Amino acid sequence: MSNSLKRVVAELISLPMPTVAVASFMWALSHDYLLTRSDGVLYMSEVDTRLTLPQYFVALMVAKIGLLLSDVLLRGLKVKGGEAVKIGIVDVAHYSPEMLHEARVHMGSS
Repeated sequence: MSNSLKRVVAELISLPMPTVAVASFMWALSHDYLLTRSDGVLYMSEVDTRLTLPQYFVALMVAKIGLLLSDVLLRGLKVKGGEAVKIGIVDVAHYSPEMLHEARVHMGSS
């Protein structure tokens, strides 16, 4: 992961307005609000590919997911959308792509 990605993540985190993510785990953690489908899965594919994560990304994960860090980074834990809401990683999980899209548009326009 390059320094240019680090700059993008830093800019997202410091935007003076809320941001909404419907994206990959790392990209999603860079936003203020996380939306997913209830049958969606949050997963760090970097664990399987043995990609070395930069320190800034590990720091972001510590800040956002805390105690789950070891399960997600070391064991490659896959967290389903509904469970992610219960443990506080995701704000909302929707049952259909249409509901997810509607929620994303609503949050983006408020």
